[in-house]
Amino acid sequence: TSPIAALEIFADKNKEYVSAFDDEQNSFMFKRSSLYLINDRVLTAVGLNQRDVIAAMSKIQNAFWFVLIILIFVLVLGYWWLNAILIKPMDHLLEGINALKKGEKNISVGPIPSNEMGTVMQNFNKMSKSTQEVQSQLVQQAKMASLGQLVAGVAHELNNPIGFIYANMKHL
Repeated sequence: TSPIAALEIFADKNKEYVSAFDDEQNSFMFKRSSLYLINDRVLTAVGLNQRDVIAAMSKIQNAFWFVLIILIFVLVLGYWWLNAILIKPMDHLLEGINALKKGEKNISVGPIPSNEMGTVMQNFNKMSKSTQEVQSQLVQQAKMASLGQLVAGVAHELNNPIGFIYANMKHL
């Protein structure tokens, strides 16, 4: 912009900005704090052409919208990444935990990602398998204990009459 020559200033004490026009009717805007006024007369003023101010404001507004669009894009991308890496595997793991709680057998969670969540899911699958093996061993042990009690009861019942007969054989 060219230096400001003669300006006609219209200052209003209630406004933050004042308007000015030069000889060629170009309009200028000044911030009141940049003006040195004595008895409503301007002694010193520094300002910009109004077209330059509007152009600068337009550039700032365009930059704002660009940054806002980039921010929204980054947030959407971040949500998608977080969903794929953490939320979906966590949902699969919770489904497996609930199935294990209900007593379902042959529980396996997947697909297993290649991160820390994948390690947790692999360990859950190992734990689920070992839990099933322990449960089947406990059932087998309970069956064997019950069979042992049955055999002991049968042996006792057979032993009583034989013992009675053997004890009374002398009397016959």
